[in-house]
Amino acid sequence: FHFLFDDDGVVSRGAHKALKTLVNTAAEQAILELSHDISSEKIARQNQWVMLVEKTLVPCIRGGLNANNPAIRRYYLLLLAEVAMCFKDFSAPNLYGDLSCLINSDDPDLDF
Repeated sequence: FHFLFDDDGVVSRGAHKALKTLVNTAAEQAILELSHDISSEKIARQNQWVMLVEKTLVPCIRGGLNANNPAIRRYYLLLLAEVAMCFKDFSAPNLYGDLSCLINSDDPDLDF
């Protein structure tokens, strides 16, 4: 998250891509673990991948939305959109799955 604040565009874009990849990987692994378990709601609350995103990444993303620089805020907003899209089928409110209906994948300028 620290590198998102870097003035060098290459570093901040690389950091954003790495965090986006982490969110995608966490979502894929969480879905994979849920597909193997029967009581999905109880397991979803104990899923380590979901907890990583919910307890570690999302609070940092929320904090980054308060940044003064609009370019930095944009990266955090894009990360929030990625979390919402990847975890839209999960019921945890801190994963912002309910925001996925506001995301326009065809034209990102029309997103929330």
